[in-house]
Amino acid sequence: MPLRNRVRDRERIEAMVGRVTLEAFLRNQPCDEHPVCLTSETLTRLLHRVEELSRFASENCADEVHFSTDVDPTLVFMAHRPSLFRALMILVENAFDALMQHGGGCVVVSARAVFGEVCITVSDDGRGLPGTWRDALRSRALLPGAGGLPNVAGLATRMGGSLRLVRTGSAGTSLALDLPDGSLG
Repeated sequence: MPLRNRVRDRERIEAMVGRVTLEAFLRNQPCDEHPVCLTSETLTRLLHRVEELSRFASENCADEVHFSTDVDPTLVFMAHRPSLFRALMILVENAFDALMQHGGGCVVVSARAVFGEVCITVSDDGRGLPGTWRDALRSRALLPGAGGLPNVAGLATRMGGSLRLVRTGSAGTSLALDLPDGSLG
């Protein structure tokens, strides 16, 4: 798919879920979205929508990527839904893109409440993050080719949380989005 079409598709997707202004993101302002209550069922539906859009955006070999979720059925938390959607969209699309470069693989998204936080982990069994992406994640630099990870880190910060590299290497990559649980459940 030509780059122009991918950009147009991404713009349509962003318009569907609402936009975070670039100025607010760059100033690292708190989220102006109102948090909503999410349950395990609503998060699972959101994740399957993310999967569907990631397959659409990554149309070459997307069938070679297996996607599954492992969401704690008792999970209930408050979150800024549009920002959470954008963050998960970037993480899952990056995992799809990385796996498709090597003929496919598996993406698993898990979610658990851990010590007053909600931990949403996106894992793949690819070849690990390139060094420049790891550096960009650590520094939150807005580098071209960093796969949007600094943007996810910025979104996580705006939601009161953080993005954490759990593991990367020849067995794949796991990134955790740690968010406050909003004291629900």
